[in-house]
Amino acid sequence: MNIINARPLWVTMVAALVACFLSSNAAAALPSGTVLQFTSGSYFFVDINGDEIIDASEKTAITMHDGVILGTTQPASGSHPGFPDGSETPGIDQPWAFFANTGMHQTTLPVTDNGDGTLNFSGWGITWNGIPNIHVGDPANFPADTHRATIACSHNPCQVGDSYVLDYRGHVPLGDPSGFGGVLIGVHLEGMVVNGSSVPRISLQISGGRVQECSVHGGTPITMTATVTVPPGDTLASVNWTIDGNPAGSGSQISPLVPVGAHTVRVQALTTSGQSAVTTANVTVQDTVAPTVTAAFVDQATGQVVSQVSKNTKVIVKAKAVDVCDPAPAIIPMAGLPVHDGDRIKARIDQQRLVIDDVAQLTLSVTATDASGNSAIGQASLNFAP
Repeated sequence: MNIINARPLWVTMVAALVACFLSSNAAAALPSGTVLQFTSGSYFFVDINGDEIIDASEKTAITMHDGVILGTTQPASGSHPGFPDGSETPGIDQPWAFFANTGMHQTTLPVTDNGDGTLNFSGWGITWNGIPNIHVGDPANFPADTHRATIACSHNPCQVGDSYVLDYRGHVPLGDPSGFGGVLIGVHLEGMVVNGSSVPRISLQISGGRVQECSVHGGTPITMTATVTVPPGDTLASVNWTIDGNPAGSGSQISPLVPVGAHTVRVQALTTSGQSAVTTANVTVQDTVAPTVTAAFVDQATGQVVSQVSKNTKVIVKAKAVDVCDPAPAIIPMAGLPVHDGDRIKARIDQQRLVIDDVAQLTLSVTATDASGNSAIGQASLNFAP
């Protein structure tokens, strides 16, 4: 009787121990909302030469934007050819340049803690060079791609307040439009585990990029947007902008007229608890377009532009320059005529009129220069009928 009763008791004890073990493991997982902030020493890599050994030349340093937030998707957008210009919308990290094209990391599925020293990275990817998403991991063709990132913390299991080191690697899916299909890539992060954001952060987007062409007299209207993330339990109190130290507006978005030249944009966010965040960006408005120049001869009697007249027709010189950026470009009109070696020219001034005798053709050349030094020339020819 005792033997019969002992077996169920043993089974019950084992079940209780297993349940306790599973419960403790579940409790060890970092919860949603935990942020993996990362600092210097963090990078992503691309195994360009395919030797499965990552050397220094294959690493690109990255800087944190929001960090990795467990339990939520973190999209990024606005990747493009060329270097970062402020037009991007980042998520996990700040925009970076790879092969002279801009990219950012993102997650299309939430990152979660598996509770065993690994994180679920099945949604990890990159937007780069205008490609919406380059997925990292191709288990169908590379069985070692498990979509698991390893994480080692100063405590085991990981706790809020720990320092950590995270490593993740996988292959670009075969046939990917990036041209890197089958290449091993990954990310290495170092930093702190925090319970949500502890300080406010600002993401600054500049519509049109950080270098823009002058579009109106006086400069270019540029739309600037600040997206502010505040810590849990806090609220945003104000957002204020300056350009070169001068007040430029308030609120999450401004559209000031920025003059030609290089400028420093600064945006500061304040929370109701008194915390602040500041972000700056360099913005350049350039004027590389020359004026549009008009040169013409106008018949004084009819007011019509003419290219051929009789000897006795009176004509008026018209010289005009229009510039997008400069309201009053400098104009220099010059009248000349084709000549040959040995030609004789007879000219006189008659009541502030230039009279040139025995000439078959007259050429008007107008040079205009704007305030930025861009020049253009306009010309018109006038033929004299015999």
